[in-house]
Amino acid sequence: MKNLINNKYNIKIDKIYNKDNELYFFYENNKYYVYEYLNNEVIFLSQEISKYIKINTFILNNDNSYITKYKNKLITILKVNDIEDKMLKLEDIINFNKLTYKNIKKYKITKYNPKIDFKETIDKIENKIIELNKEYSLIQDSINYYIGMSENAITLLDDIYIKDDAIGIKKQLSYKNMLNPMNYILTDKQYNYSKYIKTNFYNNELDFNELSQILENNKDDENILLFSYLMFRDDYFNIVECIIENDINNYEELIKKYIIYIKDYEKILKYCKKELKTIKKIQLIDWI
Repeated sequence: MKNLINNKYNIKIDKIYNKDNELYFFYENNKYYVYEYLNNEVIFLSQEISKYIKINTFILNNDNSYITKYKNKLITILKVNDIEDKMLKLEDIINFNKLTYKNIKKYKITKYNPKIDFKETIDKIENKIIELNKEYSLIQDSINYYIGMSENAITLLDDIYIKDDAIGIKKQLSYKNMLNPMNYILTDKQYNYSKYIKTNFYNNELDFNELSQILENNKDDENILLFSYLMFRDDYFNIVECIIENDINNYEELIKKYIIYIKDYEKILKYCKKELKTIKKIQLIDWI
């Protein structure tokens, strides 16, 4: 691949790194990622977004194309334009959520629909748990709690109209992942807010003043959607699925925080419920 990059992009590199399923290299003090090409829609969308924030940008090869053939695959290269390890702030999420366009739906990128995804995720997890015997006792002791909470999340979405009006980050939320257009999906603004809240909670960085700010600036339907996202524990389910599929024996460290901090996480839900006392659908969830 080094020869290909040299010949097709006039970039001479000494080494290509492979870490956490990511290929990248450095050239003239800049970092570049190599990805398998998906579709032109991601490229077009990133060109629009790059007018507003310093996201990673696709670079052209010598054929004036963003796509290069490598063996039996098509690849594309992105240049990093900002500091990846910056701490993500609420202001970053607010600004990212502002990247909504009247014609955003013309970009045919992956669409995230919580009404569909929530149900499919629970069905998939339940099927995996049925196959277990006495393995993974911590998972088996906690799974019903998280499934029950997530089923409440599904109920909240009844009769709620969800706007496809924002770009979401499908991977774990971080500034690095926010800069990478290969992570973008079509979703709604509350998707990003919920990820920000969950991430900060487990990093012990949750600011209830920020949470209050989000709730105050939302309309009722948006707060119902946000509350539903907070109750749907995709973070837990993703870890469970990873453990079972990869047959991880020493899994306790991966799942432990979801056991230890159950009551602390409930405090977030109780706080939201208290702040949203005029929203009947939320008040009807009586176990919180």
